[in-house]
Amino acid sequence: MKLLIVDDHDLFANSLKAVLKKNDRFEVEVLVCDGTNFNDVLQKDDLSSIDIILLDIHLGKRNGLLLGEQIMQQNPDSKIVFLSGYDLLEFRNQVKKIGARGFFNKNISIDKLTDSLNLVMEGKYLFKDEKKEENVLTKREIEVLRLLAEGYRQKEVADILNVSIRTVSQHVFVITRKLDVDSSIGAIVAALKKGILTVIPKE
Repeated sequence: MKLLIVDDHDLFANSLKAVLKKNDRFEVEVLVCDGTNFNDVLQKDDLSSIDIILLDIHLGKRNGLLLGEQIMQQNPDSKIVFLSGYDLLEFRNQVKKIGARGFFNKNISIDKLTDSLNLVMEGKYLFKDEKKEENVLTKREIEVLRLLAEGYRQKEVADILNVSIRTVSQHVFVITRKLDVDSSIGAIVAALKKGILTVIPKE
């Protein structure tokens, strides 16, 4: 089974390669991609012959989702599995949309990863069976939290929404209670994990 690991961290990629190569079934190649060399992946001579591409979400300052989408456009039969330290529901949803075969957290055990790659080769799609928690927060609470996630302070949020800062503070209090966290930052993180807030891929 020919595997291509595309990651911006040389140490991680080559460490994973070394571990996977202990299994005689795997033939593993690494391509370190920091976001400036997408074409090195897209123009790889034997890209279409790679059985599974293990792709990171964050490639330097660029987004691996964009590279994955380009690979699928170029080679629709490609089997892409995303490996990321950012295990967010929104990422998993976007990965599904581009036609990838799976999404795994980088803390996955090597045994589970090996088993999963074998399943992908058999044609399986491997994703967590989770439902988006859409009704946890009201539309206004999501609007407040999204503005906070974009870096606005509560006073600025109040000005944008044309409400008092007291109203914004009350929204934040209710949001943190609903998400069982103790700060607005904690609420943002929780909302991202639950898929309540979305992450916009950057070029």
